[in-house]
Amino acid sequence: MTLVRLGAFLCVLSSAALSQPAHLKSPPRARLSAGATYLKLAMSQPEAHRLLGTPQTWVVESRFLRTGIEYAAAVKVYGIESVHEIYYRRAPSNRYQVQIGYGFDESESRLNPKLRVWRFWINPDRVARTATLIKDFPEIGYACQTGCLVDTSVEGFTTLYAIHPSESEVARFRLIRDFRRVREITAVVGFAWEEGSSPTLSWTDQTVADFHMSIDDEVGLGEHGLALLQRARMGGAADLPLIWTPERP
Repeated sequence: MTLVRLGAFLCVLSSAALSQPAHLKSPPRARLSAGATYLKLAMSQPEAHRLLGTPQTWVVESRFLRTGIEYAAAVKVYGIESVHEIYYRRAPSNRYQVQIGYGFDESESRLNPKLRVWRFWINPDRVARTATLIKDFPEIGYACQTGCLVDTSVEGFTTLYAIHPSESEVARFRLIRDFRRVREITAVVGFAWEEGSSPTLSWTDQTVADFHMSIDDEVGLGEHGLALLQRARMGGAADLPLIWTPERP
């Protein structure tokens, strides 16, 4: 956080304490539910809040905000798209912190754009196998329901690229301003291995420190990811990495 922005944030924070919006004064506690409905990329912020509740914690540039006053001040200084929401999910064997980032949807109004989920980051309380994360986060299976390319060629990371996202998903992704006119767009899941995890293990047995899900274009995919994805879509390449499709109940 730069000194200039920090100073501005502290100034706005002091003034926000005097005129805090009523709906920010006592944000209720919120936790992710491991039920049948779950978070989706490009979901609108109102939809996310109906599913998850209103957050009680936010983060901006690694600074955690725990009151509505701090949140209101950060939004004024950094912009609402830079202030990420924090939720928690409990599973039988672990607890996860989920950080949600939004992008602007100006399809209906440029003056009053909507916010849509473009990325979320998951930090487990304890390191976990990829197979466990897939079980605890049905969002991964949803992103890969038509098949994901599994790339473990970069040591320390496993990346899943959705090969053929549905037309409705792509249309929803493109509602976000930054992806409106891009050439390539898909859903990506990226797992960062825990230090010391062996590359000889199956990708589902890798021990993961954290992971993210995001909408990515050709810039986010990079030359390596874009080339793999294009080869997978052409089909017939013998040297392609594994293609994974989750089992249906």
